Amino acid sequence: MRANTVELHDTHDCHSVVGMLGIRSTRPFWRRFRVGRSRPLALLTAAVGAFSTAASFAPPASAGSEPSWIPYLGAQFDSGDENAGANMATTVGADARGTNSFDNSRLRFSAGLLTPSLSKTPSKPRFFLEGGVDVHTSGSERTLDVGEIGDPERAISRIPPPRPPRPSPDRQPEDVDGQGRFIRQEYIGPAWAAAIGVAFELPAPWDDGSVRLKPLVAYEGTRVRIEGRLTHVLEPTPEVFTVVRAYGRKNPTTDHRVGIGGELELVFYQGNTLEISAFGNVRYLWVVSGRSTLIADPSGIASFSWRQDANVLRGGLGVRVGWTGLGR
Repeated sequence: MRANTVELHDTHDCHSVVGMLGIRSTRPFWRRFRVGRSRPLALLTAAVGAFSTAASFAPPASAGSEPSWIPYLGAQFDSGDENAGANMATTVGADARGTNSFDNSRLRFSAGLLTPSLSKTPSKPRFFLEGGVDVHTSGSERTLDVGEIGDPERAISRIPPPRPPRPSPDRQPEDVDGQGRFIRQEYIGPAWAAAIGVAFELPAPWDDGSVRLKPLVAYEGTRVRIEGRLTHVLEPTPEVFTVVRAYGRKNPTTDHRVGIGGELELVFYQGNTLEISAFGNVRYLWVVSGRSTLIADPSGIASFSWRQDANVLRGGLGVRVGWTGLGR
């Protein structure tokens, strides 16, 4: 058995591709949008247009009036490039190491509240509080992924008998199908998020609307489970093959992240009872829980480790609908 060490890198870059959007004024609204490959972002854009069309039938706000409390609901497409590394040490083959950069995309559904204006200054600052639930667009991410784990016993049973005076090349253990190894992070249930901050309001170049600048402090939590597997074929004696397997899985843990960020919100319409807006935000988050996970196979054949980066940059685009009928 060879004792050499092989370093393996498995890097996947996932990038969001913005769909193309075409509008023709001679067609009905619902046929004006041509959705490209980035469906979530295109659908959010279409939703903004739908809300704006609906708002044109609502009465505008009374001159000089201003809503006090503004509760709202929102939906956004959220994305961020995250990095992780994994190592596998084994007594039956070469050790392996891998790194991966993956786009952990989510759909976020949120609810929030804007307080009354804190002062009569032109910026009309308001405190805001928001919470939401994130639905992952993928169930897991693999950082180390070599081969494809299958059924080596079946492949061994199909090997033809030896042909004297020497065995054929396909009788080497490494040529048997069904061998592989991986270490992955699995998402358990939805993630959750919260943010607090101050919203500063600026005049907009369109009627019945405004622009809000919102510095914020953010928190995000995610339940994850780390799992590692190994399937390997040995040849302890000539023409005799043995399949060994190793498996380790950590109980689910919670990743906690806190950070700072900012948001730009465009209020396209604000009436006596309703406001409609679109927004984009960015957050820089630090991991405040454990970054590393080590799992040992009970048989002692292999051990698996996972380590994530200390920080991540995430951003999102979305739409909101707010209730402005309180306290006018």
